[in-house]
Amino acid sequence: MRHSLRELGGNNVINRLQRHASLAVRKSATRAAPKGSTQHTVVGRRDDDFEEDEDGFLDLDIDEDEIDGRDAEDVVGALGLGEDDQEPGTSTGGTFWGEAGLRAAEKVLKAPALDGLAIYMFRAIVPQKKLDIRLDKLTDLYGSPSIDDIEKFSRMMFLEMEAQLGTEAAGEVSFEVSSPGAERQLLLPQDLARFQQLPLRVEYTDSTGSPITKVLELVTYDEEACTTTWRLANVRANAPVKGRSLSKKQKEQTFEIAVSSLIKLRIHVDF
Repeated sequence: MRHSLRELGGNNVINRLQRHASLAVRKSATRAAPKGSTQHTVVGRRDDDFEEDEDGFLDLDIDEDEIDGRDAEDVVGALGLGEDDQEPGTSTGGTFWGEAGLRAAEKVLKAPALDGLAIYMFRAIVPQKKLDIRLDKLTDLYGSPSIDDIEKFSRMMFLEMEAQLGTEAAGEVSFEVSSPGAERQLLLPQDLARFQQLPLRVEYTDSTGSPITKVLELVTYDEEACTTTWRLANVRANAPVKGRSLSKKQKEQTFEIAVSSLIKLRIHVDF
């Protein structure tokens, strides 16, 4: 069922959206890059153009009269705010500059100098007029592009944005280019075979429908039967005692999981 903002509490919903945006900006500015990730930022627009109101929220200049009666889901989508901004995929936020940015990125990645690179995630952060672009390197074990890869893409992206939007309009849009991160989320089921050599944090449901999370290694993936076989990964997270490897019994234990029961998979980094 879809609800209007008024039905869900009007100003309270708007405030929650503002808080979400404000926290996202703060985390983006203060969070250290995860181990194994590479980040590079090209800014064509100041990120501090938005001020906070007296309650500490971003002042998004939302006109309550304009959104009165609109579906709450539509407003969330228009602001570019999702429940999990780390998931792979694309979202232009319903904006012309987001659409132009996606076209620019796709065109740039066709250049021979960027062979092997692909979009892992592309999203338009509407309140900041900013593009968050994460690149995947298909030839790398972890899918992580090099600093050189990211710098080449950024330079070409900057020029293509000007070609798509014009110099003035392109200058109003900033963008950040990075890797998917060390603990990237996998696309299912297509990434199963690709990252089979790595330990993965696997979230799945058992026969009763209860969620379970284990750090596993993929043994086999039967595409025809849509089933997977796993074993415990020999990592610290699974060690029975600190400093000791898995026992013989643990190493021989396997788990049969239907592809339909897999919820989310991430590369596991053993700290």
